Amino acid sequence: MGKSKIIIIVLLVSLCGAWLYFSNQAEKNQIHAINKTMDEEYQTIVGILNQDYVSEAEWNQVSGKLGMHFDPNQYPEKYQKYVFEKRKEYPDLPVIETYVKGMNTFYAKTYPTNVQQYKAALNYLDKIPSMYNGILADRMAVNHRYVKHMYDEAKGYIDQIKADKAAEKAANIEIGDSESKIVQLFGSPQNINTTTVDGGEYKQYVYSGDRYVYTMNGIIIGFQNIQHQS
Repeated sequence: MGKSKIIIIVLLVSLCGAWLYFSNQAEKNQIHAINKTMDEEYQTIVGILNQDYVSEAEWNQVSGKLGMHFDPNQYPEKYQKYVFEKRKEYPDLPVIETYVKGMNTFYAKTYPTNVQQYKAALNYLDKIPSMYNGILADRMAVNHRYVKHMYDEAKGYIDQIKADKAAEKAANIEIGDSESKIVQLFGSPQNINTTTVDGGEYKQYVYSGDRYVYTMNGIIIGFQNIQHQS
């Protein structure tokens, strides 16, 4: 082998070695940066959540930080395993993530009613172990109770409205109600005028005070001078 070829091979080997060194060094630097960022962001997150009051904007901020810095899928594939292992250094992180999802849902405006929104938030918060005593445990317990209270209050309000409507419906006749409801509400009529027509059996219930209720085939189809009870 000629001297020039040997020199070329040596140069190539040197270049490969240099490339591998700098490539490995770049990867080490990136891992160091990830490590530093995750540590700093974790402390920032805990600091925000440990405040007496956390604003809606801050809940969103924390949610963004968790997604950006602690989700392995947000990193290039070669760093995902490292991030996954790094997460283990924060044993309270899974609970914090669940907590933040719950509180973000509580403040969300994406549900048709408060009851649905608060229930969705509770679905997350209820996943926090009842015996959890890690970081932010006291804050979590206070907010969990608050969300539960708001849910119970909202649900109680809706349930009362439904009960009032059901009671009002039970105290009144409406078109489409069963004929049996007439006697239940008004007692026996003075008279029942029955007529057979092509569509079936037509009835007129006659009560004092010129009150009338009309039915067709057992279904109320109209009424006259019937006072609505509220």
